[in-house]
Amino acid sequence: MKHNIWEHRYQQQDTGWDRGKPSPALTYWLHHGLDATQRILIPGCGLGHEVIALAKVGFDVTALDIAPSAVQQLQQSLQQHTLHATLV
Repeated sequence: MKHNIWEHRYQQQDTGWDRGKPSPALTYWLHHGLDATQRILIPGCGLGHEVIALAKVGFDVTALDIAPSAVQQLQQSLQQHTLHATLV
């Protein structure tokens, strides 16, 4: 199954697409006044750098990913930052 491929890549830390921080475009908009009263859905959230950034400024975030390892790591990051998001 395809999701096993993604899970394997997260377990092997083979995530070359992951910048290790939120995308530059999101960072720009967060610094220029996005309306944090909105609800946000992030499909394919991966390790959730955008989830963390959005939750920090008060967005109601729902994040989805097919790889359980990625979701588990995101849950740990949210706990470390004392933040909340709905993870699926």
